[in-house]
Amino acid sequence: MRATLVSDVTQVEPGGVLRLGVQLQMARGWCVSWKNPGEAGLASEVVWDAPRASVEPLRWPAPDVHRSPDGSITSDGDSKEVVLFAP
Repeated sequence: MRATLVSDVTQVEPGGVLRLGVQLQMARGWCVSWKNPGEAGLASEVVWDAPRASVEPLRWPAPDVHRSPDGSITSDGDSKEVVLFAP
């Protein structure tokens, strides 16, 4: 997996708002679990270390649904690329 820090601006004024995110690109055959992973996996987490800023809860795009070959296990996540972000 490759993780890249991304932002919607190059600078922000004091008291201003920006969206900061983590772009995750998965290797073939791997996925990142959604905030509610379903029957398999653990919810992925991003921990921000921002002592002088407030960070809202992480925002997630709609996940892909993954099923085991026999259909007995269903999980939610992304298997190619996803950006998890927070204002």
